[in-house]
This record gives sequence, structure tokens and C-alpha cells, in this order.
Amino acid sequence: MPPRAPQVVGSIGIPAREQPCKAVGRRSGAVVDLDEVLRDPSHPTRLLPTYDSGDHLHPNDAGCIAEGGAIPLALFEGH
Repeated sequence: MPPRAPQVVGSIGIPAREQPCKAVGRRSGAVVDLDEVLRDPSHPTRLLPTYDSGDHLHPNDAGCIAEGGAIPLALFEGH
């Protein structure tokens, strides 16, 4: 999930809801954290300007290439 500023939905912010999902993925090793790939370290709730399509939510072509490059092909071995 790409980085973004908290948005309130009911009583819980969307990024807070995503944390359990991200934690399971990190433990399993089978999920690539695209948030980490795309996020701006200076502004963790934003896309890196290099990867921002202009709407501050979706990655541009360079961001999509970075996402693809972050996926280890070994995940597909034996399938």
C-alpha cells in the first residue's frame, strides 16, 4: 500500500488498519512492502517526488518500475 496521510474512516485511521496486514506480510517474507519502496523518508506519509504521478496517491511510471524491481523473483520459484 503506498504511503499516505491518515484518513479517518469511522473511529480508526486507514493507515492504522493497514498495520496488522503489513506486519503479517513482513513476518511471512512473501509480501513486498511497496510502502517502503515508494515512501519519502523525509515525509513518511508521502510518495517520493520521483515516484509521484502528480496526484500524491498513485505512482508514476518510475514508481511502477521501482515496485516491480522490489519483487524478488525467487518468490515465484517452484510455482
